[in-house]
Amino acid sequence: MSKATDDAAKIIVQGKSLVVTVLLIIFLGSFGLFYATVRGGLFMTIGYPLITFFIWKEYYASLQNTHFVDAATLTTMGFMIYTPLILWYVISLSWGIVAVNKYNSDLLNEKKT
Repeated sequence: MSKATDDAAKIIVQGKSLVVTVLLIIFLGSFGLFYATVRGGLFMTIGYPLITFFIWKEYYASLQNTHFVDAATLTTMGFMIYTPLILWYVISLSWGIVAVNKYNSDLLNEKKT
């Protein structure tokens, strides 16, 4: 083949943007993770909330046996509500950053071979 044919046959594949990934995850939560990785997006959209729900369910079922609510119980309830939400964002951001870096790295390695 001639050089012109080889150049015309090349397909340019652009990598994924780390900035776009972070912004999507910040504003859309786990739905923004679908840009970086579908598997991660599915897990953080469906799996993580289910796991958190079952943990909350067990905790609130144990509260049904008490007849009063004290400050320690209220503190624990706040911890049980906000900690999984904060972890959800941290895990989503971490997973998105790692996935985009791996995708771009694999793309560069593929171009070299």
